[in-house]
Amino acid sequence: AYLAAIQTPVLMEISGDDLVVDSAAAQRAAALLPHCAHVNIPGARHEIWMERDDLRGFWLSRVNDFMATQTDV
Repeated sequence: AYLAAIQTPVLMEISGDDLVVDSAAAQRAAALLPHCAHVNIPGARHEIWMERDDLRGFWLSRVNDFMATQTDV
């Protein structure tokens, strides 16, 4: 109920090879957030900003797309 009550738009990145965060738990949380867009990045590890250029670039393009849809920012 807590997550379902959050009205803030959220963009969540879920790393396929994350050893810190349980990807299945992150997927469940994303499904409960009513305004959550999530991006699965297979092969990425926990810290996406320290990843290879191609993975980091893919994530950054998703961030840009998400921000472009936010009219109240």
